Amino acid sequence: MIKKFLVVNPTYFMKNILVLTDFSKNAAHAAEVAVNVAAHLNANLLLFHSFVVDPALPYTENGPWLNEVYTLQTQEAKRKLEGLKEHLAFFIEQVPASYHKPAIKVLAATDSLGTQVRELGQQKNLEMIVMGARSQGAFEHFLFGSETSTVIDKSNVPVLIVPLDADLRHINKIVYASDIDRNDSAAISYLTEFAGAFRAKLEIAHIEPFGEDEHEKTSDESALVEELVQLKRGDITYQKVRGKDVVQRLERFCTDEKADILAILHHTQSFFRRVLQQSNTREVLHDRQLPVLVLPSGM
Repeated sequence: MIKKFLVVNPTYFMKNILVLTDFSKNAAHAAEVAVNVAAHLNANLLLFHSFVVDPALPYTENGPWLNEVYTLQTQEAKRKLEGLKEHLAFFIEQVPASYHKPAIKVLAATDSLGTQVRELGQQKNLEMIVMGARSQGAFEHFLFGSETSTVIDKSNVPVLIVPLDADLRHINKIVYASDIDRNDSAAISYLTEFAGAFRAKLEIAHIEPFGEDEHEKTSDESALVEELVQLKRGDITYQKVRGKDVVQRLERFCTDEKADILAILHHTQSFFRRVLQQSNTREVLHDRQLPVLVLPSGM
C-alpha cells in the first residue's frame, strides 16, 4: 500500500513580524530595521497600513460613491505598500547567506488600528510588531503617544518602537527595566531567547525610586536574583538603578551601558508616567534615540 504524505510549505508555520506603516520616513526606517530583526528571528514580514475611508465628500450627481472612494484609497495604499516592499528588497539582499532572508507580504485595511492589531495577532502567527516613533524618542512615544498606546494595549506580542535615527544593524546589549513584578520571569525568558538570536547581552535593571520602602520587595527581588543565578548565564547580569528621578537615571544607565534596546513591561507605563509627573525629565526623553521593546504583561 502506498502511503500518501502531506507536503506542507515550511513558511506556513513561520512567525511573522507585523510592520505598521503610515508611509512616513520614520515608518520606512522602522521597516528597514524589521528586515534585520526578521533575519535573526527566522521570521517573515507583513507590511500593514490601516486607513479610514474619507466620508467627507457628499454624494452629488457627478460625485463619487463611498465605495468608489474606498476602492481608490485601497488601491493607493496597496501601491505604496508595494513600493515599500520593493524598497526593502535591497536590504534583504544584504542579509548574509547564513541568515534567513524574510519574505514580505502586504496588507491594507480599514477599521481602527487597535481592532486590526488584535485581529492580526489572532490570525497571522505574529512574533512581534515593529513601528516607527514620530519626532520624539521611542521612550517618550511609549509613554505619551496615543497611537502607540492603542497598539500596545491591543497587542499580545512584543512591540518594538524604533526612533528615526536608531541604528539596529548590530544589537549587542539589551537593558530590561523592571520594578520587580510577577511577570518578570516570562519576560526574562523571552528576552533571553531574543538576545540569544543576536548574541547580545541582557542587563536587568531593577528600578527603585528614592523614598520607596527598600524592604517592601525584598523577597520578590531575592527570588528574581536566585532565578538568574540558577540560569548560570554569563551573558545575563543584574543591577539596581536607584535615584530621585529614576527615569533620568535609567536613561543615563542605558547610555553608560551602551544599550541598543530598552525592554519594558507594558504595565510599567503607568509607573513611569507617575514618576514623570514629579520630574523635569520629559525634555531629556524628547530626543533620545533608543529603541523600546514593550512586552505584554502576562505574556
